[in-house]
Amino acid sequence: MSACAQPAPTAAPASQPPPPASSSAAAHALPSDEPRGAQPPVGIRIPAIDIDSAVQHVGTEDRVLQIPPEPWVVGWWRDGARPGGDRGTVVLTAHLDSRKYGTGPFVRAKELPRGAAMVMVDTEGLKHRYRVERVDTFHKAALPYEELFRQSGPERVVLVTCGGTYDRNNGGWDSNVVVTFVPA
Repeated sequence: MSACAQPAPTAAPASQPPPPASSSAAAHALPSDEPRGAQPPVGIRIPAIDIDSAVQHVGTEDRVLQIPPEPWVVGWWRDGARPGGDRGTVVLTAHLDSRKYGTGPFVRAKELPRGAAMVMVDTEGLKHRYRVERVDTFHKAALPYEELFRQSGPERVVLVTCGGTYDRNNGGWDSNVVVTFVPA
């Protein structure tokens, strides 16, 4: 698979102090004041780019956001916000592609037009609707981690995958495509 691991946020969820710099993972608790009824996601649909994918919970390891090993599965950062939680960032990630299995679900993410719809389904079967606010590509060294993983402010969804140019010498993509969704 192409290397596409994402550095994790430097701040832990609001209810816990930030982990020490040497910590291998962010805390695994959601903010204590998460609205009741907000449930983890289990699937997403983005009709504009033919995505209908399962969602798997992922964490961090050595402060790096993990990605499901199967390139066709989307990962949800379990230490972040939940859909329908009214605040914070719901972070989704997936492989762009795999030498063995082909393209991943977000291979066409950079093509999403402003306003395109996404539906996220939670563990209770509730559908949460979002629309694309913006699509950005950042060189990995310039990826605004603090902003992407923030847990304050209004609810939004940030989808992160690899992009840019594939660097065979370093075995990975040089950039990340970031799509920001807001509630519809």
